[in-house]
Amino acid sequence: MKRRAALAERPHKFVGKRQTDESELITEEMARIYCTNNVTTETIEKNQHLLGGFNITQAIDECTWNVHTGQDLGWIATHKQAADSAIEIGYKRDANYTLYHTEELKEFKMQLCPFNCNGNGVCQENGTCTCDSLYFGPDCGTKKSNRPTIEDIEGGGFCDQRYGSECRCFSVQTEALAESFQCKMVRQKKMLSGDTLTIGSDSTEGRYRNLYNGECCFAEGRRKRSSDTETGVLHYLYDISISNDGTNFGPVTIVYVFDSLCLNRNTDSDENVQFTVKADTCLIDGYCYEQNDVNISNVCFKCDPSNSQYNWTQGCMSPPNDEEGSLTASNIAGIVVGVIVGIMIVTTIVFIGVKKGCKKGSVNASLGFSSGPVVSREPSRMSFNVDNLTYGQT
Repeated sequence: MKRRAALAERPHKFVGKRQTDESELITEEMARIYCTNNVTTETIEKNQHLLGGFNITQAIDECTWNVHTGQDLGWIATHKQAADSAIEIGYKRDANYTLYHTEELKEFKMQLCPFNCNGNGVCQENGTCTCDSLYFGPDCGTKKSNRPTIEDIEGGGFCDQRYGSECRCFSVQTEALAESFQCKMVRQKKMLSGDTLTIGSDSTEGRYRNLYNGECCFAEGRRKRSSDTETGVLHYLYDISISNDGTNFGPVTIVYVFDSLCLNRNTDSDENVQFTVKADTCLIDGYCYEQNDVNISNVCFKCDPSNSQYNWTQGCMSPPNDEEGSLTASNIAGIVVGVIVGIMIVTTIVFIGVKKGCKKGSVNASLGFSSGPVVSREPSRMSFNVDNLTYGQT
């Protein structure tokens, strides 16, 4: 917010026909000339009665003060619009006069275009300009071939990927932006050795928001963790520029792409930016890790800054020897054999029990069908004699 607020205080430079040197200060006399020539139109001079309570002399005085104090010719359009609005209200208020002066009203509406489109377009009846192909803006006063300067870029030139930002889209602000503006980015990587290597470039159509603001979105530039590594990379740099005609690009604005999880950012008095690796963190293959973080491809490797901040450290103990491995295999084999033997024992017991039951049934059957006297083999049971109240055997 502080950065944007400071940018808002910067005046925009509007180069008029009589001001060819942008570094020239606008004196009070020059400001009065500009305001008088632009605010006081022929229609206003002819139809003072349509102004109502609008004081044209006071409007010129206020315009002169604003332009001279702010050193900004943009104030002229504001005061001219106020005067034109007063005339337009006058035409609506005096219906009889308007009825007999339709051509004059039509001519007046044609003059509502700011600065009469600067001769670079056609003024429509609704008071808007249709610019020639080489110009743009509400007054057709800006050439598309002018190289636009990025006054501000999202993040102030820094993009932190710690919390998941893809660092693909960047809002930009400039003095004048055409609806069909183009964006260009050159990707670079800063190595731990201090060298800067170019990765590639990308051009794309910009997303227009208004005359001063737009957005540049580029293709995916950050590799995935599953892809091949970037050994020795400290951080990335994006050189971004914009163009209103797709050919003439303005100065480059640098965006630093980094991860604050393991990188400290330092800016010296000359605006030089440097990054250093934080203590208790690692920067391995271009990615940041905290102490004791493990490699997702091999958990035996971990981040150990005391050993190395730029390489994985072996974190697992040595694997078991062959003797221990054989003992483990023997234990497993013993358990399997024990289970099999137990199943066999249970099956044998069940089989013997079923076989004995079958033999007993066979003996009883043979006794029941023999030709000799029948001998009861049922156990004796107690009987109750009601007559003598004695127990007896039956």
